[in-house]
Amino acid sequence: MQAQQSFIQFNSSKKISQFEIISLKDLAEKQLKKDYKIQKPHRLEYYSIIAITTGFGFHNIDFKKYSFTNGTFFFLAKEQIQSFDFKPGNEGFVITFNEEFLNASIKMPKPLSQTCLFNYHLKHPQIQVNALEREYFFDIVRKIYQEYQSKNEFAKNDIIKTLLNLLLLKSERIKRSKFFNIEQESYNDLFYKFKDLIETNYKQTRNAKYYAEVLGISYKHLNNICKKITRKTAKEFIDSFLVLEAKRCLISSNDTIKKISKNTGFEESTNFIKYFKKHTGFLPVKYRAKFK
Repeated sequence: MQAQQSFIQFNSSKKISQFEIISLKDLAEKQLKKDYKIQKPHRLEYYSIIAITTGFGFHNIDFKKYSFTNGTFFFLAKEQIQSFDFKPGNEGFVITFNEEFLNASIKMPKPLSQTCLFNYHLKHPQIQVNALEREYFFDIVRKIYQEYQSKNEFAKNDIIKTLLNLLLLKSERIKRSKFFNIEQESYNDLFYKFKDLIETNYKQTRNAKYYAEVLGISYKHLNNICKKITRKTAKEFIDSFLVLEAKRCLISSNDTIKKISKNTGFEESTNFIKYFKKHTGFLPVKYRAKFK
């Protein structure tokens, strides 16, 4: 199975080298080329926003299918796996950018990975904008697209960043109004530190007690935090994190099972195979075959 890279590459010929916006119509035309198979699972290298202005259907993110209709916005973080299932008549835009582009002059209240929008461990990756605000959101996206296409380079970066920041803040407001929980918010800082530690150390250890010790809290307290925020124990969250990473590696690369085993912290392939089957019900090769 051939690995599929990010379907959009930043255009280095433009002055804006860390940002891109493309219409779904143009993207559909690009997929006719050999290197743009958007219906195949591919791993994102950057942050991405998909805005649906017309149509309905499904979009696949991290091996789950999400429905969309007019006014649906998807927010995808780096490293997530997606595949398109768009039909003729779907219209909208795909915005792709990296954190450096946004933070060069304008900052969100929190790092993107800690916002409700892009925190895929805790929140659904979409919002549905109601009919009253829909045209307002669409107008922002269209203005971003128009500015990106403009030949006038004066203040182009700053205008796009301002519009993008407005879109993100308005979207974050909608997401927080639906999911905000005061009790959870009080535990967020510790939980994000825990998540960051896993991202850095999951290849070395899956021991929840180790992470509690590094954080300077008891194992019981770490469990309580995880249950409050994710409804999982610390160990269950570590397992879900690792299984998702294993799935991504299987689908987005041509690496052997042996190599993926080592890359996910298993010295012996047999242990990885048993672990993966225990948590998914599939042998790794069988899971990979599902997505050929």
